[in-house]
Amino acid sequence: MNGIRPTSTSVATLALVALALATPAGATASETSGSGPQPGQWLVAGPLPAPASPPPGLLAPEIETVAEIDTHRAWPVAGRPLAETPDLRWQAVEAEPGPRLEQAGIYWVATRLHLPRWTEVTLEARSAAGLTVYADGEEIASRGARSEPSSLEATVAHARGLVSLLLRVEVVDPTPLPATLALAAAGRPAVSLAWSATGPRPLFDYADRRRLADYTSLAVSTGGQWIARSLRRDSSGAGAPLSTLEVLDPRGALVASGLAGEGARALAFSPVEDLLLITRPHGEGTDLLTWKAPRGPLRRVLVGEEGLAWAGFAPTGKALLVLSSTGARRSRRDDETARRRTAPREGLPDYLTGPHLHLVDLATGNRRRLTLPGDFVLDGACFADDSHVVYARTVPRRERPWFQTELREIDLRSGADRLLRVFVAGWEFRPRALIAEPAGERVAFLGPPAELGPGRGEHNVYNAQIWVLDRASGSLERITGSGAEAYGGRGGVLVWAGAGRMVATATTGARRRWVRVEETDDGWNVLPLPAEGEVLTRAAASSDGRFLASVLSSPTRPAALFFTSLEQGTGNRVEEPNAAVAEEWMLSAARDASFRGPGGERIEAWYYPPLFAFEARRIPLVVYTYGGAVPTLRAFDPMHQFLAAHGYGVLVINPRGAYGRGERFADHHAGDWGPKAAADVLAGIDALLRAHPEINPASVGLYGGSYGGFLTAYLLSTTDRFAAAVSLYGISSLASYWGQGDWGWTYGDMASAGAAPWTDPDLFVRHSPLFRAEKIHTPLLLLHGTADGNVPPTESRQLFTALKILGRPVEWVLFPGEDHGISGTFERRTEHRTMILEWFDRFLRDQGEAWEHRWKNP
Repeated sequence: MNGIRPTSTSVATLALVALALATPAGATASETSGSGPQPGQWLVAGPLPAPASPPPGLLAPEIETVAEIDTHRAWPVAGRPLAETPDLRWQAVEAEPGPRLEQAGIYWVATRLHLPRWTEVTLEARSAAGLTVYADGEEIASRGARSEPSSLEATVAHARGLVSLLLRVEVVDPTPLPATLALAAAGRPAVSLAWSATGPRPLFDYADRRRLADYTSLAVSTGGQWIARSLRRDSSGAGAPLSTLEVLDPRGALVASGLAGEGARALAFSPVEDLLLITRPHGEGTDLLTWKAPRGPLRRVLVGEEGLAWAGFAPTGKALLVLSSTGARRSRRDDETARRRTAPREGLPDYLTGPHLHLVDLATGNRRRLTLPGDFVLDGACFADDSHVVYARTVPRRERPWFQTELREIDLRSGADRLLRVFVAGWEFRPRALIAEPAGERVAFLGPPAELGPGRGEHNVYNAQIWVLDRASGSLERITGSGAEAYGGRGGVLVWAGAGRMVATATTGARRRWVRVEETDDGWNVLPLPAEGEVLTRAAASSDGRFLASVLSSPTRPAALFFTSLEQGTGNRVEEPNAAVAEEWMLSAARDASFRGPGGERIEAWYYPPLFAFEARRIPLVVYTYGGAVPTLRAFDPMHQFLAAHGYGVLVINPRGAYGRGERFADHHAGDWGPKAAADVLAGIDALLRAHPEINPASVGLYGGSYGGFLTAYLLSTTDRFAAAVSLYGISSLASYWGQGDWGWTYGDMASAGAAPWTDPDLFVRHSPLFRAEKIHTPLLLLHGTADGNVPPTESRQLFTALKILGRPVEWVLFPGEDHGISGTFERRTEHRTMILEWFDRFLRDQGEAWEHRWKNP
């Protein structure tokens, strides 16, 4: 690179000085500096042309410094070109003696500061060159060139972890004027500094998660030639995430980009041609479009459709089946109107009686309504053949489980609508993903593991299985369930791949994969298909099941897209949009920590070792568990990596009650409400401490959200072994949640195994953290959103009030306008996740400075 070379002579030299600092009392150097990046290198790029001189009469102080690179996204790597100037590359230069800047122009200099704890850093640069300093992308100090050397001071306020420093150096006259950069850290206690401009970057700042791309839709064509997918990246500002729909071939070559504009998503390809069905937002409604691969055209089928929930192709590809609210009468409701309710189901957010089925002719756009709204909810539909549609609708009933599903069939020629079978599934997991066998005689769908009702046993209904309905006889058969697999979950796929053969996504333990389900003389067999990742986070299959598109992830590998041809038995990686990010990040590799639980079952768990041992031989541990009906999957989790980067070991446990380990294991969830899951969590901690004596048993923290928030508070009422805990949007009273949560009485019916507050009041009191508050002594942080209807914020409020009255260490943070998950915006999610770290720092490390500073000027 012209203009930069290492030298021991001074032309315009940048030297690095790390001031010696005191070590905290009673600590060793290794405990403060850790095993993090070591001193050694700068990265330098330049020179770029200097800006033109200001016009006569314009004072220099009125000219703002304009960065030639995007300081928020400039992730310097030796040898990598600048995105804005590809002919210039970052060059690694030893800190001593430093680079020699031989030409006039703009140079960018980068390094990273490693801080093992929350503190404040003061920088001083002395030079005649013009200097601007950026910390983690934000400008913190600037001044223009001088005729003589002068100092520039800057402060990186309250930083922790790895701080990226960028220095913009404007060399006007390359004369022998040395430029030095001296750094000191102020805080209590003082900390050691370590430097590096090379090597991987730990996920020290949760906001770095912004760089990850998420797949939001996926479809693969019937012939396997095209893959449509939409990627979402969080915008750099406070606006909505950026989402783009693109089409690729199976090798990853881009075929079409930016289809249908912002927010567009792929639904499915036609079974007979390369016609893609697309949705995109339009005001308060949704546009439905088609696009012909590979070059178009793009055509609108429906414009601003109200309440569009689903759409699918007919077997001939000439018509669409659409589930939509358009044309349904809707009563006017607003906050000023008195509302009358006559049944609890009217309070369910998803008890939507407006959507109904339409048949839409693709050639003419003509539409025909197939069903009329009533006191029922449409759950799904499919074409059985060109002239028949099978659909599922859920209707109320007078006895538990309060709802049943009617599987019905419409004759498109006569309009006749007949009942095929009643299936008692309740509300929480109703029949979904209906799909007809090619001959049309049978329809498969996903449903709970068994029909429900009095005398039929209690089940974890999320342990979804595959059912097959015979249209002629109405007979119904569950074809899976003898193994560990469960078939529900986010993005579950079920497709017929010929007569007596299906492909489906299945969860086994903490992993989700593709399986082939085949009919034999002895019944149905489930055969796992090979995969290049541990968890399917999104999946799609061609209409005939021959080709699969898979978004796969693992604890150290963010989402990547793969293509599989079952016909040829081949597969390949299509794209890995997060590869560059994963390469630049230092990640903790999850180790198996499974153990034999107190009930005799093998309990799955995994452990992320800390990246930096800030506390030698006394590593703090954070335990995460959901503990509910659904397992935590071994996908990439930024929060676990975030904690590991800050020196915490992280243990993840899937206790009894989660699906994917067989029916008996999953059914522990029904009626438990804490004891079994809590016993497994405590046993998992004991097993890990025996295997890792470097973990400090006095510095163990616990957190979880929703049911995991409930389980966190419940665990604190059974033991004082935790040094701190965080309950996110958790339940504190089973009775108040049952009556006030949006799905409190429907989910509660399953979780309480049919018990109600008046039939078993002892259960509702005995298992509620609120009624066990006097047993809680652990410092507890409660996080909740004001707009959370799933678990109302009163659940945190009442536990906070009880613990405060008892004089226990507890704090409650309420987030305005936030729903369940506290993730309405990227910034809000980053905020509450960082609070979790600060709370654990306060009580597991006795480092409460960051937490206290957060609330100095709220």
